[in-house]
Amino acid sequence: MKINYIQALKSICVQLGLLEGETTVDIGLLEKAANWALNTEGYQLKQYQPAALQPVLETLKWGKSSSYINPLSLKLSKDVFPSHDIPSGIELNNQLTALKEALKNYENEGGLLLNILSVHTSCLAVNDKYSDLTLYDFIKITTGIALCLEEKNDKIRIVAGSVSGIQTFLYDIISKNAAKLLKGRSFYVQLVTDGLMERVLTECELSDCHVIYASGGNFFVLMPDTEGAVQKFDALVKKATEQIFETHRFNLFLEMIRSEALDINIDLGKEWNKVFDKLNQAKNQRLGNNPKLMKTFLNPLELGGINDKDPVTNEEIRDTDKFERWNKGEADEIKVLATTEQQMQLGRHLARANFWSITQSELTLRSAVDDYSIKDPFDNYHYFSKNDPQDLSGGDFKEYKHINQISINNNWLLYGGNKYPLFSREDALKLNDPKLEGYAKPYEYLIGGNELTRLGILRMDVDGLGAIFSEGIGQIVDDKYKLNFVRYATASRSLDFFFKGYLNEIRKEKNTEGVSFEETTVIIYSGGDDLFVVGKWDDVLTMAQRINEDFKKWSCNNLCISGGLAILPAKFPVMQGAKIAEYAEKEAKKRKNRRKKEDANSFYLFDKALKWDTEFKIVKDLFDELLPYFLKTDDNFKLSQSYITKINIHAEAQKAYCYDKPKNRVKTPVWRWQMAYDFSKYRDTIKGNAKELVSRIMTDAFANTHKGETIESKYSYLELLQVAARWVELELRTKEKY
Repeated sequence: MKINYIQALKSICVQLGLLEGETTVDIGLLEKAANWALNTEGYQLKQYQPAALQPVLETLKWGKSSSYINPLSLKLSKDVFPSHDIPSGIELNNQLTALKEALKNYENEGGLLLNILSVHTSCLAVNDKYSDLTLYDFIKITTGIALCLEEKNDKIRIVAGSVSGIQTFLYDIISKNAAKLLKGRSFYVQLVTDGLMERVLTECELSDCHVIYASGGNFFVLMPDTEGAVQKFDALVKKATEQIFETHRFNLFLEMIRSEALDINIDLGKEWNKVFDKLNQAKNQRLGNNPKLMKTFLNPLELGGINDKDPVTNEEIRDTDKFERWNKGEADEIKVLATTEQQMQLGRHLARANFWSITQSELTLRSAVDDYSIKDPFDNYHYFSKNDPQDLSGGDFKEYKHINQISINNNWLLYGGNKYPLFSREDALKLNDPKLEGYAKPYEYLIGGNELTRLGILRMDVDGLGAIFSEGIGQIVDDKYKLNFVRYATASRSLDFFFKGYLNEIRKEKNTEGVSFEETTVIIYSGGDDLFVVGKWDDVLTMAQRINEDFKKWSCNNLCISGGLAILPAKFPVMQGAKIAEYAEKEAKKRKNRRKKEDANSFYLFDKALKWDTEFKIVKDLFDELLPYFLKTDDNFKLSQSYITKINIHAEAQKAYCYDKPKNRVKTPVWRWQMAYDFSKYRDTIKGNAKELVSRIMTDAFANTHKGETIESKYSYLELLQVAARWVELELRTKEKY
């Protein structure tokens, strides 16, 4: 009789002494799967002894760990961040006791069992040898492998899927509709990815335990090496490719591949690289392996302006496309693609939604205001609701997930930025447009009310993570262990916790005026290892600093995150703004030093790629020193705008000197003496601490030091001072102080 994943999960928990009852699955099969999961030999499932967990992100890149995770149930809080405090035996046993108590109340529901394990065992290690691998990922992956090995051929496969074309799909929006559509469209990409993976699990008769990880538009799943499973997967690839092409044409693509049959003696690092290579090859071929899709190239892609175009995405509406009518019966009635309308409605309802479920048949909505349902290209129905949907009717509803609410009582998922500012009824009435109620506020409403309105577009991602994963994510042999499936799962889930979950906590913080970032920013996308945030420029800049600081704490300074901020007018086209932010991010990434094996660890701001730990720190220090002196009310003790002008003039003069200086010939740096004279004359016009600050800045600029310390940077002190001055000037104009 074929076992199911609930039986396997329960049997492993019983063997580990976590759950009372009887083992219903062959112990030999489970232990074989455990050895597969850990890529070892001789591992036995026996009474679990609580072991302190060390952060896996600290041991990536062949590193050792000196930190520990607090043995606390999982929650979105800094309480679960690593520290150097070694958990006591009492703390570890208390967590184990809490786990056993939760499992005592467990009813025969596999999803809930997996949920309880995720909450209570994500802070415990497998054992002292595998101290950076969570007990949760070990149990989960072991279960998935056991279900694969049940077929008795001792081989498994890895299947992978990826949704591509995301960047163009997200940002190719007419600007005035960007706020309404961008968030819904971003979430739609995750919806498509999750829907595709759900189809793989359903069609190939797999479970959540087969999933190694799924994030950032990609997923990797374990599959039995059987003829039936392979045939089902190949048939699904063909069908799903046609379905997404039918819906999105050349705007979104998907790639799905399967590895060769793998046995326990594989070099997992090499095989993982082969999977990545095969996935990249599929991206280059895309539609070429499907004859039905190739026929479309014989037909015109567009009719050259004969058909109407979607007013939001500018896509041509073909005769076969479903569409909605806006302003029905009025003179300005227009057509909009049904997919565009659905994505806008999705964005509208996402901000209210607390629960999300995926089913294979349509559900009956309870409330048009609080509930929403959308069908993805693969015939899955996604149901979003504000209230607990336990009394849903219709369809094959089995379970739902609570969004960003970690609990043992409900299944849950993390998603970065599901809450964002919406028009209230009062806002809509004030603007004399009732239809605005419930829609995302345009960006000018997030940043308005100032003399200078500027939008900040932030893009960041982890330095070199792709290379780390493809090179073995810190494979330690000899003194510890070889690369294994559990390590992949633990590392990716740790990243997801930060980017999909904890980022929401950063956004709950307040700016200097006491306003929450939730009111002034929107997380367009956050997952995998990167993020995209839009909002009030200074709040977005503050968030970028906090993200950098907290990510370094979360990864124990072993990983770095680089990014760039584009500061643009409020109504600047989003597509172009995204490209500028992308350029800024790439410029920051160029600071990587391959010779010294150093990450970029930089942030692009005001036309300079600044190293976070040195150059940006100096700029921020100068900004914090300068700004208060521009805000003083007594003219004798404050700095004036003319001082910023002087800084800019002399910084540009220094650049001109350095650019024009002939090789191998000494040239008198006239800018230095002119700057010293100009700054000293200005210093004589002010009093108090402002005079002392200008004097010190003049000395540092002359000697290329900061507070007496020599600057180790590609930039001079004066260049860094100019960045700080530009920051001050923009801050003052935003605060209407100029």
